[in-house]
Amino acid sequence: MARQKNYKAVLQSVTKGFEAVEDSIKIDLPRNPRNHRQLDHSQYLGLGFDTWAIQSIYVIRALLQGGNFSVATLIGYSVNGLRFFLSFLSGGSVESPPATPNGSIRLFVGEAV
Repeated sequence: MARQKNYKAVLQSVTKGFEAVEDSIKIDLPRNPRNHRQLDHSQYLGLGFDTWAIQSIYVIRALLQGGNFSVATLIGYSVNGLRFFLSFLSGGSVESPPATPNGSIRLFVGEAV
């Protein structure tokens, strides 16, 4: 019988103190074709979009535990996707970039602020 996919994810809150987040900003990875052993988003902290970096590691952890995405895909999301997205937010392309993921609806829908 085929394996059933689980599309439900539980995300942790990012309202914890910054010290507690530093410990959980890394994910140890299983063996994978890219030979990455760990995803570390601490390099993205301090750019003005810490909430994005913290929440993205929680999302990647939930996707990894769900088993619906390959490890190589999640590495690509983390290494390439987030790097370019944060440089887009901080690059001045957007008049007032959202500091949190909750504020991103205005950015992508195009509503006036």
